[in-house]
Amino acid sequence: MTTNYRPEIDGLRAVAVLPVILFHAGFSWFSGGFVGVDVFFVISGYLITSIILDDLNKGSFSLAQFYERRARRILPALFFVMAVCIPFAWIWLIPRDLRDFGESLAAVATFSSNILFWLESGYFATEASLKPLLHTWSLAVEEQYYILFPILLMTCWRLGTRWIVWIITIGLLASLATAQWGAYNKPSPTFYLLPTRGWELLIGALAAFYLRHRPLHLFAGTTQYWSRELTGLAGLVLIIIAIVSFDDRTPFPGVFALVPTVGALLIILGAQTGTVVARLLGSRVPVTMGLMSYSAYLWHQPLLAFGHYQSLHEPSAPLMGLLCAFTLPLAWLTWRHVETPFRDRRRFSRRLIFTSAAIVGSTFISAGLTLSMLDGVPQRLPAKVIQTVGLGPEYVGQRDADRCHLQREQSALPGCLKGGQSRPTVALIGDSHAASLVDELTREFERRGESFVQYTKNGCPFARQLESSEPLNCDQFVDAVTREVEKKNLDTLILLAQWSSYLFENDFENGIGGKSIRPDYYFTIRGTPQSADIGIRRRAILEAYVNAIKGLQNGRRKIFVVLPVPEQAWDVPRYLGRIAMRGDPQVDVPATPLAVYTDRHTELMQAFRRLVEDPSIVLVDSAAVFCNTPNRPGCISSIAGTALYYDDNHLTNPGAAMLVSEILSQTELHRTDRQARRVVHLQQ
Repeated sequence: MTTNYRPEIDGLRAVAVLPVILFHAGFSWFSGGFVGVDVFFVISGYLITSIILDDLNKGSFSLAQFYERRARRILPALFFVMAVCIPFAWIWLIPRDLRDFGESLAAVATFSSNILFWLESGYFATEASLKPLLHTWSLAVEEQYYILFPILLMTCWRLGTRWIVWIITIGLLASLATAQWGAYNKPSPTFYLLPTRGWELLIGALAAFYLRHRPLHLFAGTTQYWSRELTGLAGLVLIIIAIVSFDDRTPFPGVFALVPTVGALLIILGAQTGTVVARLLGSRVPVTMGLMSYSAYLWHQPLLAFGHYQSLHEPSAPLMGLLCAFTLPLAWLTWRHVETPFRDRRRFSRRLIFTSAAIVGSTFISAGLTLSMLDGVPQRLPAKVIQTVGLGPEYVGQRDADRCHLQREQSALPGCLKGGQSRPTVALIGDSHAASLVDELTREFERRGESFVQYTKNGCPFARQLESSEPLNCDQFVDAVTREVEKKNLDTLILLAQWSSYLFENDFENGIGGKSIRPDYYFTIRGTPQSADIGIRRRAILEAYVNAIKGLQNGRRKIFVVLPVPEQAWDVPRYLGRIAMRGDPQVDVPATPLAVYTDRHTELMQAFRRLVEDPSIVLVDSAAVFCNTPNRPGCISSIAGTALYYDDNHLTNPGAAMLVSEILSQTELHRTDRQARRVVHLQQ
């Protein structure tokens, strides 16, 4: 059987690409629009396998010919869009974003961008909307699949169809099982990488095998017509259900991804010529949209990303709609004048295609690595912009490079002495939020001729039995700190962490500025089932906080628990840099309403209220430092163009100086009336 053109498959491409575009534009009705990528994977698996099977049956399959087809289909439009993005990135992006863009250029050209974006951030993180080439992760997955799958079929061809189908089925089930586990335990790599996405392409591959060998027996008997109709309609309904009901909280791509992929499978199997779905998808408009769907997919993310970047605030729906609409003429022009000509072997020979691909790809790799090594070429910008966005050591210190601050995988406790040379009596304890105070606290202690000990570790607030989807060794950290505190006979402890962030499952509830955060790690207390109600899990974590902090008390020790620093709606230096590039470096980032801070930390405040029943435990109110300051309502993140945060939640040294001043004043005041009033304020 020779693969025949099926216009309804092109129409299905339109069903896949439009929801993806509208999802990335932020339209709530398409909250599950990302499943369009999964539909693309099934289509790709079906078409590629059909082509390979045709050639293998004829005895004419050639890897060189196969990769030539893929190069003609994918590279011209991809390289064209990448080239167009470069000047806009050069003009608009601040240095660190241009550095990241350069890395993505090199990764796209080597079909490894899915690995890069997995390592950089989560797909649904705020920064994702600012990455012009983020969407190329799916192309990388497909290209990695194209390298392996033809070789598998060639190697196993002599075994016969039955054995090949069994091998594919086993691979599919293994990949799906891994994806189901990873969707809950390692969501970011599971979303991006081939081993957990391959099963979606293999579904399409099995469809190709089935239709090749049993095309006339799929719907046998008197119910043949209605079986085809219902199968196609069921497939379309499943895809629509996924598009409108899934969202960024849906564990993906585990068994939930079966909804759109099985939907695509049913359409491929059942929506054959003459059915309602085949006529609908095979009509002129969907087919035309499907033919240029690849170019539309390529253009939409750069347009939306640059639109986000230039908007500063969350872009308006009309702007996003306009950018989505502009995707279509760009897609048609690219399909007509870039994609189509390069498929003509009379105009472009195989040698020319491969040679051009190698030269252009190498150019992108070189340019991307250069932008990365030059750190985004800050020299191209005015000095005032560089000063705003640079955030050098005078702003952020060396905490990540400092051996005194433990990374998540580390467990040995260095216990570094900071400040003067006197015997330490104070310890700073906590996660990366505590580490952000080290530089300023050190300056103050040096000035006083005193010293403190640093005990900080990424991802570990002070709590025992805290577990996550990644090993953090928090128990070892807490136990080691407790032993060191007793051994050194330290009489003053300062504890700070992003306490509330460990309470939330998948997003920043009561998010600010429409922002949604998906943390890399899922936290719970050992013994609390992951399936338990989120309220139960939160209460268990809060109880662990209270018990661990009380466990440090020996009847004479003072403990200062610093309440969470207000999180901000935007990456602060990026926001300031974009303002500075517009010529006004003194404009500040808008303040976050105090109500957002209060709502986010309500449960924490209620739990910590129990701590202050002990007069030796004092709460330090971060909100009193940053929120409702003179002439600035809300919680500020910059002063006269100076960033108080080096991202959206960690303090720079100028911000840390403000909080350190408050902490040290409280260590001297202890339980004065002033402190008591602040505790009451926090509890209201």
